[in-house]
Amino acid sequence: MEKEEFLAQFKKGIEELKSRVTMKDALDLYNIHLPRNRKIPCMKHNEKTASMHIYEDHYYCYGCGAHGDAIEFVSEREGITRYEAYLVLGGRPIGSQNSKGFCRQKREAGSRQGNGQENMKYLQCLEQWRKQLIEEVYCHRQKYRDAIPYSDEWVQEYHSLEQAEQALEQIESEIGREKRGML
Repeated sequence: MEKEEFLAQFKKGIEELKSRVTMKDALDLYNIHLPRNRKIPCMKHNEKTASMHIYEDHYYCYGCGAHGDAIEFVSEREGITRYEAYLVLGGRPIGSQNSKGFCRQKREAGSRQGNGQENMKYLQCLEQWRKQLIEEVYCHRQKYRDAIPYSDEWVQEYHSLEQAEQALEQIESEIGREKRGML
């Protein structure tokens, strides 16, 4: 896939994601309570009084000027790229078979409803996703082992590894349920 095509699809994916993900959804990822005044402490600087105002579709810090949407918030908070943040918030992978997107749609519709062919496609999708997660776990485990203990990189890889392992466990559980349901 060429860069221009990727960027066009990414832009389209971002617009689709923004239509269904709010700043509240991004805050919920981190268990951040949004008070009535809709202000939280800024992640960019230390402060005693919360100066980051959370709007429905974006944030703005009146202390330092930091601003962005839900994708930017996750990107800044995690220290990851916008594309990785897009995936964390549930965006569909670009340049792939959109297996995660199909799995999510199927799960929302109810995995055992529908015909056997749909269920088989769902199971194949889960198996593909499982393989991707196994690779991700391996990659994070290597980076975690190579990082200096308790450094920022080490902590980030620890959390990434933990998230990937939990996702893998959930997928394997779903695969087991799906296989039992097909018998």
